[in-house]
Amino acid sequence: MAQSLSLLLCHIIFSTKNRERCLTPKISTDLYPYMAVVLRNIECGAIQIGGTSDHVLVFCTLSKTLSVSDTIKEIKIATSKWLKR
Repeated sequence: MAQSLSLLLCHIIFSTKNRERCLTPKISTDLYPYMAVVLRNIECGAIQIGGTSDHVLVFCTLSKTLSVSDTIKEIKIATSKWLKR
């Protein structure tokens, strides 16, 4: 039986609104693992997540079922809700 395999890697950069330096080390230490869980829930694999006080870098594999834009949308929705609470 034929089988198709794929490995799509994506480097995503998120900036804070107006490049405000609001991602403190305390927030970042909780945010990055949360983003890894969000990625796992949408069947993407987090390879590395990091950043600075005004942006976040995500290096991950992409799911076969989601487009890049849908992946980014899911991450942004989940992390925005998490940061606002």
